Amino acid sequence: MTGQLTTFGRNRAVNAGIGNAESATATKYIAMATALPTGPGTATLASFGANELTTAGYSRQAVTWAAASGGTVAIAGTLLYGPFTADPPIVANIFECDTSIGTTGNVIAYWTLGTALDAAGGDYIQFSPGDVTIAVDAC
Repeated sequence: MTGQLTTFGRNRAVNAGIGNAESATATKYIAMATALPTGPGTATLASFGANELTTAGYSRQAVTWAAASGGTVAIAGTLLYGPFTADPPIVANIFECDTSIGTTGNVIAYWTLGTALDAAGGDYIQFSPGDVTIAVDAC
């Protein structure tokens, strides 16, 4: 599943690509949501957070990215959410942000799942290495 960079994410990519300083050491997180906000490319973390899961057992997961190849980068590790202690809402989207909790921060990228995920209480949701990608089109 290939995602899209937000304006913030595109600006970071361009800055890094031309040699301007960009912090690569800060931990990034993948969050799960029931829907995308209006205008997701320029939406704030607060707008994305309005649709984020809040079910007990859920938390944003730190993400590690593999090295880019052919203009594409994929998650390198497994993202595991849960176990949920109650029945969470259906997950239709995920997004990457630069804070583990709250709505102060930045959204870097977002994805619409090909198939919405419907977990139950006691279940986990997992994304395996390579499941989540970002691609940059050739110029």
